[in-house]
Amino acid sequence: MVFLRSIGHSRIQTFMDLFLIILITKVFFQYINAKWISILIVIQACLWSHFSSIWHKPYISPDENNRIRNIVHSIPENVKIVTLSPAYNAYLSKYTDREIYAPSYGISQKIWGKSAKKMRYDKILFCENLQKLSGNVFVYV
Repeated sequence: MVFLRSIGHSRIQTFMDLFLIILITKVFFQYINAKWISILIVIQACLWSHFSSIWHKPYISPDENNRIRNIVHSIPENVKIVTLSPAYNAYLSKYTDREIYAPSYGISQKIWGKSAKKMRYDKILFCENLQKLSGNVFVYV
């Protein structure tokens, strides 16, 4: 029930969940041998660790993270950084204190307005919106 996120939606459902957990636990330990319970616990632990390792992979690879670090340190200070994905914004801002512009994120939304969300897919609109930024621009894709 916890993995399916079905606990805690209403007060009655919470008490029903607790009742079922207690009842199933009592029946489970009463009719199943302790050896099988320990085997099931080991299998459950292996499955949980496998799925948690799959779900908790970073968005980018360590190689790409190193490339981002090297690129950000080699960009001159007067150049603005633009990325098409807000997910890269966190990785880029980890290595620099400069403002990083991404469509539909923070200050970029104020500069580019409603067209910011369409910039990822429309290259012409993207180039037109880049002209709104003064100075040199570095685009990380």
